[in-house]
Amino acid sequence: MDRNVIRDIPRQIVSWYGLTAQKGITLVVVIFALAVTLFLVNVAANVSSFWSPMKAYNYALQDVGNDFFNKGFQTNSNYNEVVDIIMICFLAVTGVCIVINKLAIFIGLKLMVTIIISYLLRCTTLMVTGLPDSWDLGLRTISNTFSDLSRERGGDLIYSGHTLLVCAFAHCWSSFYLLSDSFSVHVITALCAWIVFGTIVTFIIVGRLHYTIDVLLALYITSGIWWGLDYFLIKYFEMPVFNLKFRRERLPPMIGGMQIENTHMEETPTIVVH
Repeated sequence: MDRNVIRDIPRQIVSWYGLTAQKGITLVVVIFALAVTLFLVNVAANVSSFWSPMKAYNYALQDVGNDFFNKGFQTNSNYNEVVDIIMICFLAVTGVCIVINKLAIFIGLKLMVTIIISYLLRCTTLMVTGLPDSWDLGLRTISNTFSDLSRERGGDLIYSGHTLLVCAFAHCWSSFYLLSDSFSVHVITALCAWIVFGTIVTFIIVGRLHYTIDVLLALYITSGIWWGLDYFLIKYFEMPVFNLKFRRERLPPMIGGMQIENTHMEETPTIVVH
């Protein structure tokens, strides 16, 4: 491969994403904050698992959502593996589609900030209330509070971390044109994303990996944060957002509209008819 081509790759990447020093620093800070948040939420989940009521003396709570699909408890199932496989594939595909998009920085920042806020809220809900484990196969964390990443961990309830992640990634599909500028493709891919979301949460409820209320809370909170961020993104980013320029001073809509109108009037030639 020509050396000039290799040298041009970083320049093309910077041009494709519209990278600046300010955006790069912001991205690094947000990624670091996300890593710290993931560590904290894992510690909070281990603490919640340790303080969850003993299964021998506390039965799982009645769950209408689970009862709708099946009767009784799941004593032998692989729902945990199914949920993880579908979720990892969905997140990977979405991640690739975000990376190849010109709006990758904007989409990535919004996605990561949504996950950070949602997980920090989950840290508080995990720590303050202990519920009987919903999953018969869930194991109680009794050691390695800061490092245990067991997939079989039980008792980390209120609210579902899996649902939180999948919901945030599904919103990417319904809020942005990830694959094409075609509206039809956008609608179809968004519907497919939410079908995947519905499939995952159904397996979570059927397998009693979480109570139905955990899934609903994750959906409500994550969606609320995602839509709530729109106000701040519009406030601090130039419109249209694909310019990806941080605002120094917000321009009121009326003044902005007048400036645009005056600009058009100045550019419009005057024709004099004799």
